[in-house]
Amino acid sequence: MQPLLDDELIMVLQNVDVADLLTCRLVCKRLGGLALHPDVWRHRRLRCSLDPLHAPTLRLAPCLGEAMLVLRDGSPTPLYTETECAMAGLRVFMSGDGKEVLAKALLVVRNQLALGRLRSVSLVLDFEEVVDVHELFDLLASTCELEEIEITIRCVMTARWEPNSLAPPPRPSLKRLHCIRPDTHPFNLFMLKAHAATLEEFHFSPWGEWLPLPSMPNLRELEACAFSGMAALATCTKLRKAVLNVFWTDPCGKDAEEFLRRAHQLQSVSLHYTIRERGDALDLVLALAGRPGQSRLERLEIHDEHTECADYPHLPPLLAALPSLTALRHLELNAVVEGLAGSITPATAPALRTLRLTPVAGWKGVCAHAHLHKRSVQTLMADNPLVVLLMRARHFCLPEKYPCTTCALGCHQDMCAAQKRLADNSRCSWVNMNQFNIPPNDSPPN
Repeated sequence: MQPLLDDELIMVLQNVDVADLLTCRLVCKRLGGLALHPDVWRHRRLRCSLDPLHAPTLRLAPCLGEAMLVLRDGSPTPLYTETECAMAGLRVFMSGDGKEVLAKALLVVRNQLALGRLRSVSLVLDFEEVVDVHELFDLLASTCELEEIEITIRCVMTARWEPNSLAPPPRPSLKRLHCIRPDTHPFNLFMLKAHAATLEEFHFSPWGEWLPLPSMPNLRELEACAFSGMAALATCTKLRKAVLNVFWTDPCGKDAEEFLRRAHQLQSVSLHYTIRERGDALDLVLALAGRPGQSRLERLEIHDEHTECADYPHLPPLLAALPSLTALRHLELNAVVEGLAGSITPATAPALRTLRLTPVAGWKGVCAHAHLHKRSVQTLMADNPLVVLLMRARHFCLPEKYPCTTCALGCHQDMCAAQKRLADNSRCSWVNMNQFNIPPNDSPPN
């Protein structure tokens, strides 16, 4: 071992698991020192607090790439709050006594911020009682080093947080903010304004009155409900992905339409329709069309869990917009729509290569084998030989679990074998329909 340089030994130790790495400390003085070298630990992830190596790692390791901590009543406070193990990423799951556990979490975050490596924070607050998150939001709002913040709140907050008007604004550093909760609107708006120059991903639920949006030159990904003034985001030239949660009757629906109509730079759009009350379908898909050759859209997803195959209001605007979406390669719908057969062809969708369909008839009645026997599916596959058709369903209905007249025919036993290979052979999965032979024309349709 003596001829090996320290850098060479460090490269070897980077591939040794944690248990053996801690044991190396007892081999010799030189190896023991290298086993605790920061380059050996800086990219490692500590996943579970229940791991017996969790405690010695926090006591001995100089740094970590990411650590997942579970804080409950009685969690060992010094282990988390006084460790000198500097982490680049921190994920904290909290449950139990909200006031006590949240106080511990604040000490953990402050300790890591003081160590100077923390760049990413993910917090899950899962409490039954009402909690006060003001001190937590104050800490995050005043921090200048963080690049990613993700907050999931599964409890009731005492009151809406308001920023401290006397505190100086933080230096822009945040690249990703994920805080989808209506009553965190003041926090989201404050962070958006403070970090507009660096923000790249923004996941939030707008709520309340929105002021004019600041310029966000680096914004690349957006997830939000429709809100007033969102059309201004179309000027973000680096924006490539948008996920919109839309109510059927949404007073800000026109703002979403205008945003999609002007944002020709988008490459991926996901539309999630939420039922509030039935109304006319918003023309969001038509807004994507634009002029032929203008759209750069490569991926389109439409999810409407409160629809039926026979009544899919998004189909007419989709088929009308399809010829203009010349760059579309991936299309995902949450319904098997009979109208797709004969409408999606290489002429109408020349770039399409993946079509993902999720039937909505209820998981007990979704069988890929039965759909394979449908003439509409056969026509769709025959017309588009370059398109991979994926269906969210069971491969085959096992006779001992669910009766199915198509599966009773006894054909396509390869689909039956694929279903039996699943750990839970009653669950649905993504089925590649192209892997199986199309039934002969004289086979009875299901």
